[in-house]
Amino acid sequence: MNPPAMSSATSWRPVRWAGLLFAVALGTTIALILAGGGGGGQPRPVGVTVAADLRTDMRDATGSPLDMLDATLAQRDVRMVLRVTTAGAWKAADLTARPGRVVCLMFGRGVPAVAQGRVCMTRIDGHPALTYTPLAADGSPGVTRKIGATIQRPRSHILEATFLPAAAGLAMGAYSWWLQSDWSDGAACAGTCIDRLPDAGAFPAKLALLGVVPCFGAAARDRARPCSNPALRLAVEPPPGRAEETLDPFCDARTLTPISVCSFGLMPAWKADAAPVVAARETHRTRAARLSKH
Repeated sequence: MNPPAMSSATSWRPVRWAGLLFAVALGTTIALILAGGGGGGQPRPVGVTVAADLRTDMRDATGSPLDMLDATLAQRDVRMVLRVTTAGAWKAADLTARPGRVVCLMFGRGVPAVAQGRVCMTRIDGHPALTYTPLAADGSPGVTRKIGATIQRPRSHILEATFLPAAAGLAMGAYSWWLQSDWSDGAACAGTCIDRLPDAGAFPAKLALLGVVPCFGAAARDRARPCSNPALRLAVEPPPGRAEETLDPFCDARTLTPISVCSFGLMPAWKADAAPVVAARETHRTRAARLSKH
């Protein structure tokens, strides 16, 4: 006996389901691509959108690896973020190997700007470090001290550093900045090659309580002052791919054993003339603190 023939609807049912699933998957993929602006829906880091003008300089310190080509200085959250590109390769150890080698970020106030302090790159206990030196009105230096900082060298000719503005003597409001580098050796820079960015004057800037893009975080939910920034619609900070590896950005130092301890703020000796403003912020690991100096 021949088996009963299968109906046309029964034989085509798997094919119909396969086609339907393919259409759904294709539509979802297209929607994600369109929503992500062509980027596959990947979150974009917010921090890189904080405005920072690229300041450039011509090669005018021939023979010095610290001849500065460009630099940016921006406030991100409560931290200052500095990036400097030089003409040559160098290491922190090179700065301490011979007198007359420095690369410093200068801060000043007034017009014309009068230097009030400097943050310099150096090497302490075998590791790259930043120091801060206050300057008197006549330019005489005060006591130099190490400050909490995160230092990165993505390339041998690039310096990236973050630090608290209060640790560098900055108060909220207007200020100005410039960079200076010195390099001495027994060859082309036997008489010390000095570079300045800019060649004269200073870059005006303003320190706020918190440096973020407009409408970021809780500002987008302020009913009293409605705020909307379409550029943040799909933005995530930090991106999920590196969230677990990102330390709390407000830590000056972190002790991992026996427990994780985050230290932040000013050194005890600095607190006599500083009033901290602290606001809590929930992170994926800790409750960090935002600190500013009045």
